[in-house]
Amino acid sequence: MSPLHGLRLNCLLAPLSVALVAILAILLAWRWQSEQTGEHERAARSAAIAGLARLVEQGVAIDAASWLSAHRGWSGVARFRYDSEALVPLATAGVVPVGTEPSPALLLAFQGAQAWRDPDGAAVAVPCMPASGPPSIMVGWYAAAPSPALTPWLLLAGAVLVMGGGLGLYLVARVYRPVMWMEQAALAAATGQAEPPGGDTSAETASLRSSIALLIERRKPDDSHA
Repeated sequence: MSPLHGLRLNCLLAPLSVALVAILAILLAWRWQSEQTGEHERAARSAAIAGLARLVEQGVAIDAASWLSAHRGWSGVARFRYDSEALVPLATAGVVPVGTEPSPALLLAFQGAQAWRDPDGAAVAVPCMPASGPPSIMVGWYAAAPSPALTPWLLLAGAVLVMGGGLGLYLVARVYRPVMWMEQAALAAATGQAEPPGGDTSAETASLRSSIALLIERRKPDDSHA
């Protein structure tokens, strides 16, 4: 078997491997961007609900429906207190998707700010500790912003893959084929056979062909000593 048997495969795999690593990096970049977008939105939403809770703590009378209509992007807002192992609504407006068994995140909100996503959308909740009255939580629901468009990233990944495949074919044409021909030519010269047809030499292999031709010439028997 020729020692160059795997050269063509390597010419294809080398650039494609680099392309696949680049594609993985592109997809990771998209995911990171998606997570950053969601994190920034959660922070902004939590700050808005926390501001509402601070007003309640200061004794400012807040109408939930008026607040909801004045703040676009929210689907519902509510204030709950915990009593007898159940959440008791103190004020609600809009869509408030709280069932008979509240989610753990709602209960944990009495201890600290929470943010979560469920089939009903996304929500944030913060504790509310008024000077008078029992502790409560302020909760807001909203439709989470969609993830950044994936299409541009997929187009970029596709372009990288095409470039990797093109580079692989280039290496096959410019390296593998000339080198294989030179191997066959060297074997033919060593056995006294005719030079094989073809023999296209690329700029990348021109010096190698010259070296092989010189080596073959030096190894030819001297006719004067025949």
